Amino acid sequence: MRIWEFLIEQTLTEGATDILYHYAPVGAALEILKSGEFGFSLLKGADRKNMPEGYDFFFSTTRSRVGDYHRTTGNIAVMFVLDGRAIAQRYRVVPVDYWEQTWLDTHGHRTRESEDRILSREPTMSIGYAREIHILVQDYRNENHTPARIRTLIDLANQRGIPHWTYLNPTAWRLQDRRRALTPKHEQAYFQGQLPPEKDYTGTQWEPTDYIRPWIELLDFDTDQRSQLGNRAQYLLRQLNYGTHRGDDHGLSSDLSNSGKPGSTGRESVVRLVKFMRARGMSIPDFVEYLRQKWERSDTNLNEFRAQSSIETPKEWQNITLYHGTSQKENMLEIVRNGLKYQPEKVQTKYQDSPNFAPQMGGSYLSRDFGNAVRYSIMTDVDDEDWEEYRKLTPYGYVLEFSGQDLAHVTPDEDELGHIAKRVLLSNKPGQLQNIIQKLPADLQQGLIDGDFESISITGKWLVNNLSPNVLKYLLTSMVSGYKNIVNFSTIRPRAVWVIPKPAQRHLPDARGTFTTFAGYADYAKKYGRRTELKNIP
Repeated sequence: MRIWEFLIEQTLTEGATDILYHYAPVGAALEILKSGEFGFSLLKGADRKNMPEGYDFFFSTTRSRVGDYHRTTGNIAVMFVLDGRAIAQRYRVVPVDYWEQTWLDTHGHRTRESEDRILSREPTMSIGYAREIHILVQDYRNENHTPARIRTLIDLANQRGIPHWTYLNPTAWRLQDRRRALTPKHEQAYFQGQLPPEKDYTGTQWEPTDYIRPWIELLDFDTDQRSQLGNRAQYLLRQLNYGTHRGDDHGLSSDLSNSGKPGSTGRESVVRLVKFMRARGMSIPDFVEYLRQKWERSDTNLNEFRAQSSIETPKEWQNITLYHGTSQKENMLEIVRNGLKYQPEKVQTKYQDSPNFAPQMGGSYLSRDFGNAVRYSIMTDVDDEDWEEYRKLTPYGYVLEFSGQDLAHVTPDEDELGHIAKRVLLSNKPGQLQNIIQKLPADLQQGLIDGDFESISITGKWLVNNLSPNVLKYLLTSMVSGYKNIVNFSTIRPRAVWVIPKPAQRHLPDARGTFTTFAGYADYAKKYGRRTELKNIP
């Protein structure tokens, strides 16, 4: 903002603290005028800093019509002039320095932003507090239906009896210099036409995703209506019942924040959820725990889970030797003594910051690829320059060897299954698996196409829990020659253990000098490792 504009504004508005301004882009302004309400944003996270308790929603206004909020605008911008005195009689209004004094160090590029934040327990405020509307149109010939948009704004303002002024000059608009506003005659000449009807994408692949909807379904449906839940709600329920983070909010905080803004898909769901929690004094973790307890199964739930999502080990896998690698001696000794099994405490610690990559509840992971297990036995998070020091501290890796005869209930490895789903989706070839994958939520399908590893992992888990036992068996048997990994839902004891010195070269290529297979790791272990059969282990 130019300094002369600021000085003029200070002169014009001195003592005018009862007037508030709200800037809105054209789409938001149209929605306000159509609905007759100002939509409030969800108050959470950083927005709650120094805010009084007891309010869930907020609405940003400013005391200055030439402040930094609307310093830069698009082709169309709309300024609502509000009755601050009337608002203060009904709502809690809190002054906020938006830039928190950082404007002092911007060498005049920013000014102090005098924000008045309106707080409320309700998500909307009547448009009846609007006294004037000022519309900026920098190029009325601009495409994207600009003339029709402005005509609609003007007509809606007239219908609601709110005086309006339209400007072609941004300075005149900021100062609300009505002498430089367009006359009604010019408005009529410049702004004509009607907006095309909005497209309805409901039921199509372009339908926006309501990320809060699955939580609403788990709240509304009775526990005997499990089969009626949508795919996303069913996946969320499995995360709540079998996930590794009982105290985690399963992404609800982030989804509420993203969907809580006016005009966002899922906003109605956000409002309903917030009101439900407010009425019961619940925090977000409290609500997550409430749903988990509502849907929680009995202590025998793991057997029920296996019956639904796993199968008896196919005979094709019973004669296969399987491997599990670990880089830690204490882990190897624990498996030798007590068998390989799911360890919830370790899983929770390891995947606290990346829950979507956590293993399936109750499952332990084995591979028929010896080289892959060797790779895991030397894997570490240390940097390459620290590798030599790491080798001195932990000189050996360990691979435990198992027999497929000892497997019980099993499923495919979800990451491997996710990669298969990606290939099938990209191939676009018809078939049973393609039909199943087409039922994936649209965001997961897009994640597969983009090669997003988190989407691949989530897709694999989704398929494991949605595929029928026959399809799971088909995948494990018809693809046994290429399928490398498997998840076992029982304790399985090792038949032998390999002790392998960690190599000086951290990454081991195969005989062709490539890393497309793990053959380099297998060759190294067979040459330098020592295999010991385990007998009569207590």
